[in-house]
Amino acid sequence: MSSWATQGVFLLNATLTVEESKAGSHQKKGWETFTDSAIKYISENRSNVVFILWGRCARSKKELIDKDSHLILEAAHPSPLSAYNGFFGTDHFSRANHYLIEHNHSIINWNSINETHLLYFTKKAFDQKDDSLIQHMFNNEVPVMMPTDTVWGLHTNYYNMKGIETIQKLKIRDASKYIIAITNTLDKIKNLDITLKSYSFIEEAKKLGPITFILNCDESKTIAVRLPQCKWLQKLLSTIDYPLASTSANISNNKMCSSKKELFSIFGENVHIIDDGIEELETISSTIIDMSIDDNLHLIREGKIKFKQVEELWEKY
Repeated sequence: MSSWATQGVFLLNATLTVEESKAGSHQKKGWETFTDSAIKYISENRSNVVFILWGRCARSKKELIDKDSHLILEAAHPSPLSAYNGFFGTDHFSRANHYLIEHNHSIINWNSINETHLLYFTKKAFDQKDDSLIQHMFNNEVPVMMPTDTVWGLHTNYYNMKGIETIQKLKIRDASKYIIAITNTLDKIKNLDITLKSYSFIEEAKKLGPITFILNCDESKTIAVRLPQCKWLQKLLSTIDYPLASTSANISNNKMCSSKKELFSIFGENVHIIDDGIEELETISSTIIDMSIDDNLHLIREGKIKFKQVEELWEKY
């Protein structure tokens, strides 16, 4: 149950100890005072909590809960002796998640039984999460699927090789193909080998919109970098000290998904998700410019941002 607990599920019995093989042996010995106070405290100090009450004893606790501020779900106890008296068919897990989504909270992955369980957040709920959870999501082998300033994509720490291998497998993609790095500042790119002029130019050019720059790193390597300007993504990137590997969420050489339903059906069971709540999938092509050849701009692909705009800015430097 530890995976539930890390997602915010609080499991509570009315009495917290019992004699072996003697059900209810420690009832009315003081535990109820403590556990009732815990329920009442949560009700009074939190908002939009789902209280799931299974069994006659648990259901008697609903008087401690403010039904106008929370969702209360009741059913028979799920034990083999009583489950057929009203537990099966209640859909409590899906009803709980529906309520959480409606109130901008992250849903619970009730099926998670492994140490690395899948996480789902609405974008608003994710903004409220602590930095340690963000570090966890981007530093294991499970990628994060989320919208960016261009498309829905698959992401991991750019220097997390296991995460990148998983992305390549999910996309059925040739491992030799590069994956771009997205970051809020070039300072997070290791061994970047560019002039101060180029550095200053790129930091200014990002304000034009989605532009991907191919740059030199040491050891004769290159890296493709984009500095997104959407506010929520900038906020996320500012909480981590590394760039994110980012690639479109589609099967390699296939067209982009036309709906979120299709997107989730292909990747949803294998990734963490940060959902923007917008059903329509917007696709914006970034302009790709190679600056690794010499001290000039070389257009690889013109996207939303016109190459002329970029050239005019470059001339100022």
